[in-house]
Amino acid sequence: MLLLERAARFGGRAASDVHARALLNQGPHALYRGGHATRTLHELGVLFRGVVPSTSAFFLERDGVRHIFPTSVTRMMSTRALSFGGKIELARTLLSLTDKLARANDSTP
Repeated sequence: MLLLERAARFGGRAASDVHARALLNQGPHALYRGGHATRTLHELGVLFRGVVPSTSAFFLERDGVRHIFPTSVTRMMSTRALSFGGKIELARTLLSLTDKLARANDSTP
């Protein structure tokens, strides 16, 4: 499997930096999910708005051909960008991530 990243390190807008021993996330996307930061900002009276970014603009390239990144089961099964084994591997990875996110959300106070 090939992963392409535009930045010098992996993570894109989800990457974090350390400044003065504080971990700072580079992207505001986490605020829209209703986590700790959202509750804290609301308690402080800080208003913000936004939407979850569309996944329709994600692409991958294989053998010089650009493909829409398979972000749904239907797209994953119909894409020509992945072999059958690649589709199985991607499905397992996505299920694992979904499970980890669900467990992390369950442990959020």
